[in-house]
Amino acid sequence: MDSESAAWLIEVLLVARSMARAAFVALGVVEALFPARITDLYEKLAHENPDDGVRKEWLLSVVRAEGIVVGVVSLLGGRGYAWLLNLMGFAGAVAACFPSQYHDFATRLIYENPDQLESTDRFPTIIRGLGVLYMFVSLRAWKRRRSTA
Repeated sequence: MDSESAAWLIEVLLVARSMARAAFVALGVVEALFPARITDLYEKLAHENPDDGVRKEWLLSVVRAEGIVVGVVSLLGGRGYAWLLNLMGFAGAVAACFPSQYHDFATRLIYENPDQLESTDRFPTIIRGLGVLYMFVSLRAWKRRRSTA
């Protein structure tokens, strides 16, 4: 590989890496600005009867705070961003391996009436897919950190 091709490849890899961070910044901003819409989307994907759920009063504040943390930490990068990716990888592994239990735990945590909500058949697959995606992003970042150390 000549030096021009190597430089182009390095540039593409750096852009891809910054795109992942940019995606997390954007996700954090959307979550912080529109916590009710994000929660509504989650409920429509997760439950056959989303309108029957009674959210705990603190839920939207926590969703907004999560968005702020994800957005700011992703924007700043560094060690905080590495820890965020590690945490996402762990949560992704739990979600991928135990999607129904993950969903049941979350439902009991965030709703006043979890026993009245019916899960959709597709949601465990969605959770598992997101879990695998989180693990992939986390492991890729971990591998990259180890190779540059």
